[in-house]
Amino acid sequence: MKKPQMRILTDLNENAKLDMSSYKSRSGIEKFKEGSPTDLNFWRVLMIVVCGFLAPMIQEAFFNDMRIFGVKPNIAMVVVFIFSVVMNERSAMVFGAVEGLYVDLIFGKTLGIFGLLFTLTAFFGSFVLKGKFKTVHALSLAVAPGVFTVYTLAESLLSRISHLINRTGTATVLYADFWKHLAVRILPVALYDLIICAVMIYPIRLLWKLVARKRNRQLKFEGRNEQLDEG
Repeated sequence: MKKPQMRILTDLNENAKLDMSSYKSRSGIEKFKEGSPTDLNFWRVLMIVVCGFLAPMIQEAFFNDMRIFGVKPNIAMVVVFIFSVVMNERSAMVFGAVEGLYVDLIFGKTLGIFGLLFTLTAFFGSFVLKGKFKTVHALSLAVAPGVFTVYTLAESLLSRISHLINRTGTATVLYADFWKHLAVRILPVALYDLIICAVMIYPIRLLWKLVARKRNRQLKFEGRNEQLDEG
């Protein structure tokens, strides 16, 4: 009776060493990004919901009085971009769509603009940075200026088209001086978004990774208990 038990314990010890070696060589986020059922556990969903809910509120409550060059950042879009780099494409697009519609309902003048733009932003961030979590700081901050500039330009263009169609504004052309608009509004907003992203990305990344490690330890513990029961 003792030999089978010792053999089981030896096998478990070897499996544990292999699991730990694999765990050290690969980030927990990379495992979760492969689309496994544990991609979004309870604490991750709670984290996403809280951040997504608070982002527009914080933007309106604080950044209306913290403008740089007369512009304020789009905190909700930055949050969507940051989360998209640690989620698979489907989860990121769902979060982007929901967050965009939430912003549409609260602040948008035309329903669907933010929903569309946030969804595309989330997909791009997840698709481009998928599987590169170890270098997410460098890569995300490298692509963020282009993403934020294109997003801000697209938001401005769609908003102006909507105003022209609905005749809610006084303008009769899209841009009287496009290059001035680019220099005065588009680029400053993109720069402000980049600053906010650089400040927020590490705390969100760290918390997301800690949740993954906690979940991995729980799954390993449950797996070992099952093997002991079978033995």
